[in-house]
Amino acid sequence: MRIDLLEAFGLDTNVIAILKQKYGETLLPIQERAFKEYQILNGGNFLLSAVTSDILQDKALLAILRTRLSDVKDLRELITDPPAIFMDERQQLFFYRGLPIKLQQASFHYLALLAEKPKQIVARDEIYRHLWHGPMNYDGSNKPYDRQISDHKRRCIAQIKKGIVGKIAAAPGELETLIFTRPKVGYMLNVGKEEVLILTPQ
Repeated sequence: MRIDLLEAFGLDTNVIAILKQKYGETLLPIQERAFKEYQILNGGNFLLSAVTSDILQDKALLAILRTRLSDVKDLRELITDPPAIFMDERQQLFFYRGLPIKLQQASFHYLALLAEKPKQIVARDEIYRHLWHGPMNYDGSNKPYDRQISDHKRRCIAQIKKGIVGKIAAAPGELETLIFTRPKVGYMLNVGKEEVLILTPQ
C-alpha cells in the first residue's frame, strides 16, 4: 500500500511524513508494526506489546502519544488493553485501570517511586530521600516523616477511589491492598511488573 494513500483514512501530513521517513514510500501488509504505529497516530487503538516499546523509543511517536494523553478520558481510547498503572512522569499524568486520576504532586512522586519497583518493598529511607531532599538523620528513632509517608499512601488511595467512583467497580479490598505496608521497613506497590508502564521524563 502506498503511504500517501493513507490520507484517505484520515492521517494528516505530519503523520504520513513520519511513516515515509521510517518505511519509505510503500507499506507492506506484513509490516504489522507500521500499521499499529499509524493507528496510534490516527487515534486508533494499539496493543500493549513489543510494538509499544518501539513507539516509546521513537521520539516523534512518543511526542504524539503524550499530546493525546493529556486530554484522553479513558486510556482505552489509545490502548486496547491498558496496564493497571500507567504514568507519564513528564506531565504528571496517572491512569488507574485506564481512567485518568488527578493526584497531588507529592502523592504522584510517592506513587511513581513505588511503581518503579512493583512487587518490591521500597525502604522508608529511600522514600525520605526521594520526597524530602537535603541532609537528614535517618538513624535510630529520628524518623520525622513516617506520618507524612502514611498520609501519602492514604491520599493516593482516596484520590484513586474518588477518580473511579461511578466509572468502574473495584473488587472488595482492591484499593486497600494496592499499596502494601511492611511496618518499620517500607512500602510496596502490590501490582505485577507487567501491569505497570511509566513514561519517563526524557
